[in-house]
Amino acid sequence: MNEKVSCLTPEVERREKTMGCFIASFAKRLPEDIRHIAFCSPVSFRDPETDNSFHPYMCRSISFSLLKEQILSLNQALLSGIIRFLRASFGSFFYIPNRDATVLGIAPVIICKPVGNRVETSYCNSEDKEEIAWLLVDESYKEESRYPVSRVGIIRIFFKMMYFCFVISFLFKKKEDKLNDWGVASILTVRWIVSFRWVHMWIWGLKIREILDDMKPKKVYCLHEMHPHARIAWSEATHQNIPTITIQHASITRTKLWYFPTREELAAGLSTPDEIVVFSEKVQALLKPFFPVKTHFFLGCSSRFSHWKTVVSLTMKEKSKNAPILFAGSIPWWDNELILQGIKRLLKETKRTRQILIRLHPNAKISKKWKKWIDRMLRNGELLVSDGHLFDSFTQSAAVIGVNSTVLEEGALMGLAVLVIKSNNYLSFATCMGTHISLDQLTWEVIEENIALAQKSRIEYIQQARIALGIDYPVFKINTKS
Repeated sequence: MNEKVSCLTPEVERREKTMGCFIASFAKRLPEDIRHIAFCSPVSFRDPETDNSFHPYMCRSISFSLLKEQILSLNQALLSGIIRFLRASFGSFFYIPNRDATVLGIAPVIICKPVGNRVETSYCNSEDKEEIAWLLVDESYKEESRYPVSRVGIIRIFFKMMYFCFVISFLFKKKEDKLNDWGVASILTVRWIVSFRWVHMWIWGLKIREILDDMKPKKVYCLHEMHPHARIAWSEATHQNIPTITIQHASITRTKLWYFPTREELAAGLSTPDEIVVFSEKVQALLKPFFPVKTHFFLGCSSRFSHWKTVVSLTMKEKSKNAPILFAGSIPWWDNELILQGIKRLLKETKRTRQILIRLHPNAKISKKWKKWIDRMLRNGELLVSDGHLFDSFTQSAAVIGVNSTVLEEGALMGLAVLVIKSNNYLSFATCMGTHISLDQLTWEVIEENIALAQKSRIEYIQQARIALGIDYPVFKINTKS
C-alpha cells in the first residue's frame, strides 16, 4: 500500500494563502448581515474539482496565459448572471417539516430526494430521519413563490460588492509580489459577483434564518460537510447559538482545499461546525490544526458506506486470470481525461488478456472529442460499460483504476488491486492506498503485478480500506443531548 500523504506544492500553498487573505479583506467590508456569503465564493470555497485556478499548472502560469484561461469563464459568468437576474432564477428550496423533529437537516437535493412529506437518502440512518425536519436546496431551478429579496436590493448589494472588490484588488496590487495570485483572486471574485450566484446564497441564508426562528432545533445537521450551503447554515445557526454538526462525505486529502480554512478567513467571520464526524484518526489529525479549538471531532461510519459492513466478508475468493479491470471516473474533466488516456495507452498494447470496463460519473465532464472516442471503442467492442450495481462490477473485476473517485476505496474494500493515475499538472484527491503511478507508467505488466500483489495481500488491502472509510466504527447517529 502507498502511505504517502498528499501535500500541496509551494505554488498552490501560496495561492491558497493569498486567496484566504483576499476574501477575508473583502468580507470585512460587506454589511454584517451578508458577510457570510463571501465565504461561498470560489476564492474562499476553493474547489479544484470545478475550477482550474487551483491546480499546479495554473499556479505556474504567467499572467497572460492566466488571463486567457479566465476570460472565457468571466464572459460565461456575466451572460449567465444577466439571464439569472432577468428571470429572477435564484434556486428553489424545499422545507419538509416534522412535528417531532429536534434537528434541522441541511442538504442538496442531489443526495436527498424530496418525495411528498418525506426524504429519500442513503446518507442518513433511519433512526435519525425520525428526528429531522429537512431543508433542501436546488440551485438550478426557480422558486415558484416570491423570493424575500427585491431586484433593487440585489443591485444595491451588487454595486457595493464590485466597489469593495476593486478596492481590495488595488490594495493587494500594491503589496503583493505575486501578480498571478492576487490577479486570480480578483478575477474569481468579479466572476462570482457578476454571475449573481451570491443572490442564491443570500436567499438561502434568509430561508434558514426563518426556519430556525420558528423551529428552534437542538442541532443543525449538514449532510454535505464543507458544501457552500453548509457554510451559510453554520453561520445562521451560530448567530442563534444552535450547535452544528456534519459528517465526512468522502475521502479527505490536503488537496481538497475547501476543507482547510485559513486563519484570516476564520478571523473575518467564517463559521465552522461545532462537531465533525470523520472516518479515521488520520483524517482527524489532518483537519484539526485548521479548525477552532471549540470544534470537536468524532469517529464514525457514514450511512453512505454502512452497507459494506455486511458484504466485505464475501470478497475473499480469488479472481479468475481473465477477470476484467475497471476504470472509474469522477466529475472533473481532467480526471476523466487522464483515465481515458490511460485506457487508450492500454488498448494500443499488443499483450492484452483482459477486458476493460469503464464506469463514468453521471455528471462527468468529458469533451466531445473523448465522447466520440468512447462511442467508437464501445461499438468496436474494445470497451465495456459498467452501469449496473457497483458491487457486481467489483465482483467480476480484478483491479480498479482511477484518479480521484471514492470507488477506489470501495474497490480496495473488495480486495481489488488499486492503481491511482497521477499527474504533476493536477491536484490529486485520491486515497493514499494502492499504487500511485504517472500516466506513462501504466502498462499491462504493471497492472498484472499489482493484481498479483493484491491477491497476496488481500486481507491487508481490505483492512486499510475499512480504516479509510470508518467501516469498523458504529454508523453515525446524531446525539441531541450533547
